[in-house]
Amino acid sequence: MISNTFASSDNIHSFDITCKRGDTFSAAFTFTGKDYSGYSFRCEVRDIITRRLILEYTPILSGTNIITLNKSASQLAVPAGTYNYDIAVIDPDGIVDTDIVKGKFIISDDVSNNTANVLLDENGEPILVTVPINL
Repeated sequence: MISNTFASSDNIHSFDITCKRGDTFSAAFTFTGKDYSGYSFRCEVRDIITRRLILEYTPILSGTNIITLNKSASQLAVPAGTYNYDIAVIDPDGIVDTDIVKGKFIISDDVSNNTANVLLDENGEPILVTVPINL
């Protein structure tokens, strides 16, 4: 499990995550001096260039200040790559308050569970890349 503690502040915290494709993933973020009772959260992992959604999390609040992200191995069977993510706070009235954590979300290939890393377009179709060869 990935774990990190942030001091209470109004700043967006920066934290990069690295995990393996096709492995179970869990991360916990503790916010000292902060009470998130009654709040909900949203987390998205997006392609840096196309902004295409790669993963979506519904963070779980434990107690009043620990936010946890979880994915099963099958849910993390997405293309390896370096993406951006953020965790947003939604106040009890349903208004997105602010992003509280953001950073790179790096998914590396798992050698023992190595399957083709196919690039997909926005419709989920494989992208075929042709490279001209000049002889």
